[in-house]
Amino acid sequence: MELIVTSSSNKMNILKNSQTLKQQRFINVKELKAKIFGKMNDKGVYFLYNKYNFSLPFIFNLNKYLAYLNLEKEYASPKLNRLKEIKKELIKNNYYEYDNLFINYLKTVKITFLNVDLSDDLILNYLNVNNINYEIINKKTINKEYVLYNGKDQKEEIAYTFIKINNLLNEGVSPNNIHLVNVSNSYYNLLERMSYFYQVDIDIPTSSTLISKNEVNELLDNVSNLFDYISNIKDLELANYIIEIINKYDLTTITNIKFIKELLIYLLRNKKCKNKQYESAIKISDFNTDFKENDYVFLINFNQNFPIIQEENYLNKTELLELNISTNKSQIILDNTISNLSNINNLTITIPKIYLNEQNFNSIIYDKLKFIDKQISLELGYNMLSDNLALASDIDNYLNYNIKKQTLDLYDLKHLKYNSYDNKFKPFKVSLPTNVNLSYSSMKTYFSCAFHYYLDYVLKLSIKEDTLSTKLGTYVHQILQDSYNLDFDFNTLTHKLKEDMTEKEKFYASRFDEVLRRLLQFNYEYESIMALKDVKREEKIEIKNGFITLKGFIDKIRFLKQDKKLYLAIYDYKTGSDEVSLDNIAYGYNMQLPTYLYLLSNKYSDLEVNICGLYLQKVTLETLELDSLDYYKPFLLQGYTNLSFADKIDKNYTNSSYIKGLKINKDGSIYRYAKTIDLKEIEKIIVIVNENLEKIKKAYIDNNWPINPKVIDNKDEACIYCPYANICYKKYSNKVKLEAKPFKEV
Repeated sequence: MELIVTSSSNKMNILKNSQTLKQQRFINVKELKAKIFGKMNDKGVYFLYNKYNFSLPFIFNLNKYLAYLNLEKEYASPKLNRLKEIKKELIKNNYYEYDNLFINYLKTVKITFLNVDLSDDLILNYLNVNNINYEIINKKTINKEYVLYNGKDQKEEIAYTFIKINNLLNEGVSPNNIHLVNVSNSYYNLLERMSYFYQVDIDIPTSSTLISKNEVNELLDNVSNLFDYISNIKDLELANYIIEIINKYDLTTITNIKFIKELLIYLLRNKKCKNKQYESAIKISDFNTDFKENDYVFLINFNQNFPIIQEENYLNKTELLELNISTNKSQIILDNTISNLSNINNLTITIPKIYLNEQNFNSIIYDKLKFIDKQISLELGYNMLSDNLALASDIDNYLNYNIKKQTLDLYDLKHLKYNSYDNKFKPFKVSLPTNVNLSYSSMKTYFSCAFHYYLDYVLKLSIKEDTLSTKLGTYVHQILQDSYNLDFDFNTLTHKLKEDMTEKEKFYASRFDEVLRRLLQFNYEYESIMALKDVKREEKIEIKNGFITLKGFIDKIRFLKQDKKLYLAIYDYKTGSDEVSLDNIAYGYNMQLPTYLYLLSNKYSDLEVNICGLYLQKVTLETLELDSLDYYKPFLLQGYTNLSFADKIDKNYTNSSYIKGLKINKDGSIYRYAKTIDLKEIEKIIVIVNENLEKIKKAYIDNNWPINPKVIDNKDEACIYCPYANICYKKYSNKVKLEAKPFKEV
């Protein structure tokens, strides 16, 4: 008899490809650990809930640590000693179990560890001490070159993937031998669409849990008579699981209704609904599957979230070391990932440049391997439905961006019935809101497309997620903000901010550290000699305008107050590719600096406010690619300077070393690339911002949110990154074509 310790996906793969009947038993690492070192039984859940008033998530997470606790050891950590006492209580009351029969069984079988994570030594130490034989089979890393196929977006990435899959199917490859790995649920709709187009089944995991079942709310209302109510449940899957819970946790002996309800909610929320079963289908597989030589693997979205590294969030590093749990798990996962990659025989790796409407970064292991980057080029002729979708997309690109593909001349497009529907927004009566919060970004959304604003800010459909970009932006802004504190220490702060980061976030944050060191030195040299000596950071300003409240968070204000006069310079840090401009503000674009200007002028209305300048300051990783001659070039202030007060920002403003493009020619004229602004233009900006606020106010009063994406000088300014582009069904006639309006011509 052979005991194989491996993942469930490997188990299914081995059984599927096994040609003969073998005496094999399968178990995963977690189950093996519980068999050897014991685990809290199901009845212990109520014991801990009742005695210690612990939350259910904490109780179910306890088993992860109990096995490591030595009951005879006194730990330095009070938390570990507390866990040890809990384990003693569980053992004393027969809520912690050991499988002695299994321990004896281990001595009689051949044990094989197949492609599993053995980063902690608990199991291996036990086997060695007890002279139990075992074998570890982990494939060796093969040094080879990889190709990374870059798609424009997820659609292009999956369309390319299915063209390759279609070729494999035509060559006679079974769908069961085709695997998609690293597939997040954001791909599920795309995969379902493509599986329909190509008439091939895919084992897409269900994203819904039993808590979403229609009968659950009524079930939870009847917890007090749960055992009588079960017969009323028509959904067989739900009914069977409730019966399983009752038996497993011995609920017939428990009278605490609050516990029973919380337990049902917790378990139903974490129990996935059953998948549809297919005899032959493309698999959504775990990356750590032991793939066979005739398997074809498509690694989707090779971005910063691959491989998945789950960080420890209950015990700190010192406590983990006390329990002999590895604190270098992330490196082990990275090494295993590289090894697994190298041993997949037929591997295709893809990545979309835009993922969930944001710029995508390559995986952390990209730089550790040899890669050739290739751009995805889609061809027609593989599938009619997919081709029709691609042709419709080509029409979109032609109408939106004036990009015309040859396909539009080669194919008859009448059968597409392009844009043959009514998608107009029809206003209806609603109560006027008492307070609407606006920011420059929400204003930009409204003026880009009123319907987009309606979905985001009226219906509130948007989902705000902390992406890698936003987390890195927060990291950069926090350091720049704190850099003006008297007790600021760069190393101390960066170390503290990284404590709660994942390994991937730490990797990219560390790359920003050198950029920030240079930027802080630049700012110190420049600001130490300027007249605007005082500074405010992360200044929050709110101005009420009827039922509209305009809010702004200004990264930095340098100022000088002299009697009733206030001299100000406004700064905003940018970690992206933003360009400073006041063009098109009459259309509601480039409103960030004008919004800040409007807010400050209203806040200090009792003073004579003199705006010295409006600036962006870039903080980007591209800085690291520049040589020492351009060391400070990326940090030059980019924006508009009021020449009447330019000397308060830079005494040498006639040939500035701090403000990009600011120079005065020998004849007294302004350098052609200098961006300047005067008092009348500042007053004009304030008027325009107020007019734009009134336009949004009127939209609320009329409840009118038409689909009206803007196109400025043939450039799409609304739809390219819009998350609702696939549901608004915009027509060419919906587009509002505008000519660019330079600020100086307003």
